[in-house]
Amino acid sequence: MWKRGIAVSLVLGLASVAQGGAVVELKPSCSSNPYNPLGYYDAAEVVTVEVFVGQTGGTDHLIRLVRLNMDETDGNLAIGPVDWVTDDASHYEDGDLAGGPDGVATAYYYEEDTNLGPNPVAQLTLPGDGEVKVAEFSVTMPVTEGDYMLDVVVAASAVAFGFDCDPTSTVCDRFAMDGDVPVTIWYGGVDLTGGELMLHMIDQALTSATPVDQKSLSRVQMNIAKLTFDTDLGAMGPVALAGQIEIVQLLANGVLGADLSASFTFEIADDGGGNPRLLKVKDTGANMSEAWYAIRNVGWAVVPAFEVQYRVLPGDIDGNGFVLSNDVAAVNAAFGPCPTGDCPEDLDGNNFVLSNDVAAANANFGPGPVKPSGHDCD
Repeated sequence: MWKRGIAVSLVLGLASVAQGGAVVELKPSCSSNPYNPLGYYDAAEVVTVEVFVGQTGGTDHLIRLVRLNMDETDGNLAIGPVDWVTDDASHYEDGDLAGGPDGVATAYYYEEDTNLGPNPVAQLTLPGDGEVKVAEFSVTMPVTEGDYMLDVVVAASAVAFGFDCDPTSTVCDRFAMDGDVPVTIWYGGVDLTGGELMLHMIDQALTSATPVDQKSLSRVQMNIAKLTFDTDLGAMGPVALAGQIEIVQLLANGVLGADLSASFTFEIADDGGGNPRLLKVKDTGANMSEAWYAIRNVGWAVVPAFEVQYRVLPGDIDGNGFVLSNDVAAVNAAFGPCPTGDCPEDLDGNNFVLSNDVAAANANFGPGPVKPSGHDCD
C-alpha cells in the first residue's frame, strides 16, 4: 500500500561546494479501514504524515533549517502541530502549526541552546544517496467526500527559505558548517522538489471479504475471493471488469507486478439477502503462484477505490499463514463433493475434495510466503 505532498524549505551546510537537489516526500499512514488503499480515508479520520528529504547521487549534507509552509494546502484539512525530528534537544522550533493549514513552521538544528550560531552543528544528516525523516504531523480529514490537496514545494517561490540572500552573504553563512563552506540555497521547484499529495475522503462500500484481508487463498488453482458491498452492484451474472479491477502480485520495495485480471472472471451474485451486492473474483486456472497478491479497484466507478491483499498458500484452510495438521484435518473432514463450488478445502478446484487435495495440503506443510517489503504502513 502506498502514495505522496506541504511546502518545504531547507538550508543545509555542504560537505563540498557542489550543489545538488533534494526531493521532499510525504508518507501518510494507512486508513483504519482495511479496505481503503493508501491515500483514501474515512470521514474525520486522523492521518499521520511523515516528512522525508532524500537525494540521489549527491553529497552528504548537514541539515540546518527545515521550514514547512502550508499556505497552499486545502483549507478543509485540519493540520496538527509539527513534531520535529532531532537526535537531542539542541535545536530551536518556531511557529508550530496547529488547527489549520495556513502558516509556517520552522525548525533550526544547532549546537547551542542560546542562539543559532554562528557555527551551528546540525543534528540531522542527509546522505548523498538516501533519505532522512525531518518531521511528522497529523491531518484530520473533512467529513465531505472529495479530493483534498496537501501541497509540497511552492514552485513559484522567488526567495529561498525566507532569506533574501545569495550563498556568499553573511546571513546565509550563519547556517554554514564553518566560515569557509558556502551554503546551498535550494529554491522550491528548482533544486527542491517533491510533487503533491492528494488525500481522498470516501465512503467505503466494501464491507467484508472472504477470505478476510491479509489471509490466505487456499487453492492450487481456481482461487476465489468474494467481496461484499453495502450497495447494489447492478445486474446479476458475469461482468467485464478486467483492467478496472486489477489482480497484481506484490513485489519487493512496494513494487507491483503485471495485471493478471484478464485471466480472471468476475460475477455479481446475491449476498444472501436478495441483493446483488456480492462480487466473485475467480482465477480461471493456475495464474497465481505461492506469493502475495492484491485485488484493487482502479477504475470500476460503481464503488469507491478499494484494495484487498492475500497470500496464496494451498492448504492453509484457517488462513494463518501456515499449513499445519489442523489444516490437513479440515481437508480430510470435507471429503466428498463441494456443493457450493467454492470450498476452500477443494485445493484443485474440481468441485470435489478427494485424496489428491489431502496430498496437496500435506505436501505444502509449513510456513507460507512472507509479504514483500513496502506494502504495509508503519
